[in-house]
Formats: sequence, structure tokens, C-alpha cells
Amino acid sequence: MKFQAPLAMLSLAGVAYANAPHARPEYKRICDTPSSGEVEVQPGLHATFSCGKYTTDGSRTGLNVANPEACIGECASSDGCVGAIWTAKTTLPYPCYLVQHGSEPSIKTGSDNMWITYRKDEEEAGEDPFGGSGCEADLETMEAELKKCKGLAARTCTNGLQVQTYSTGSKKYKIACGHTVSAAVGSGANMNIVKDVDSFQECADLCASTAGCARATVDTKADKNTCHLYRNPSSQIRASNVDRSVIYLV
Repeated sequence: MKFQAPLAMLSLAGVAYANAPHARPEYKRICDTPSSGEVEVQPGLHATFSCGKYTTDGSRTGLNVANPEACIGECASSDGCVGAIWTAKTTLPYPCYLVQHGSEPSIKTGSDNMWITYRKDEEEAGEDPFGGSGCEADLETMEAELKKCKGLAARTCTNGLQVQTYSTGSKKYKIACGHTVSAAVGSGANMNIVKDVDSFQECADLCASTAGCARATVDTKADKNTCHLYRNPSSQIRASNVDRSVIYLV
């Protein structure tokens, strides 16, 4: 999964975070000259930016993306996402948070926060000129579900996986279940490279192909993994969140 945590819980005492350096410039780009209505941010995708607003309802997925437009684009492609928060607050680790909620969330006022909602253009259903039965589509759906099921099994961190070596080229990696990466803020260890992956092997491949990468965190929950790369100086430490694992170079 992508790392989830309520905004109200992210500024815990004794925990220091540093938001992405582009968080505030992107906030100011939108909010210094706010739009009065919808803005088309992608073909067929329209966004409404509400500066000084946010919500504490639902669950959140933190992402490091380039700008508010990309943030709401991620929301529009995520199941259950009702809106996104772009924040310039330095006490939070990510600028973008996708909000999953079962109904319309209540909106609050808060400086340095931007509440973003979206609307998609309606797609017209095309008629099959050959009058197909739809069996082919059903088969594709079942094959996709089977692949997803197998992928979930491969992504579950177990004691058995901790003794397995993931080889990619000349590099070898191992997994530490229930661990996260410890890196001092400002040390340069955080490479700010985050990607959804289908397996631990794919995260190892990403680290191996990225110059300077020494280890990566893998956040695993629901039907997604997020691979986050780090260089030295960094180390792995035990985490209270059992859905976090570390892939490290051996």
C-alpha cells in the first residue's frame, strides 16, 4: 500500500518530518491566484482546488508527487478516493494525501492545506459492431484477478521470505519483515523515489537500477505495495507497523 496515516496523527511528539521541498511552491502557485471554478488537469478530468481547506475524515494515503494536479490524478484512479489534500506544512512527510471515505467528508479550515475534488467526463459506451458475447472480457477479468491473487501471496512478508535472497544482476538483497528505514532528516539518505510495485523482487530491481540505492522500504496493505528508495547513511529498525518491510543490500 501507500503509507496511510491520519493527518492529525502525523505530528507526533519526538518525531521530526520534512515535507518535500516543492510542497510550498506548488501550494502558492495554486493559492496565490486561485481559480474560481473547475480546471481541466488531464483530458476528461476536472479538478476544484479549495485553498485553506482540508478534512480529517476517512483514511489517508501519503504520496510524494510533483504537483496538486498529479495528486488529484492519483485520487481519480484510486478506488474509494473522494478527494485529496495538498499540504505545505513542514511537519508532514508528504505533500499529497489521498482521502478514502464512504461518504462526503466534512471540510475544515486550515492554513497551508488545499482540499481538491475531481469530476470525470462521462464516457459513452461503445456498441460492439460484431455483437460479441462479452466472454472475452470476462476471461480477461478472471485472469487479472488470478494474477492479483498470486501477487498478493508473493507480497506477504513472512519468516520464510526473510531467508530468501533476491538477486538482480550482480547485486543481492534480503528482506527484514516489520522493519522501516531510519535516516536523519537532511542527511540526503531519502532519495524521494517512490513507486508502486507488484512484488519484493520488483522493488529490489528498482533499487539495483538506481545509482546509490542501499535499501528500500516496502509498505504492503490491500492490493498495493509502495517501494521507497534510500541511500546511505541509513539503517533498518524494527517498526510497530507490521505492514512495513525493508529490502537491503547484502
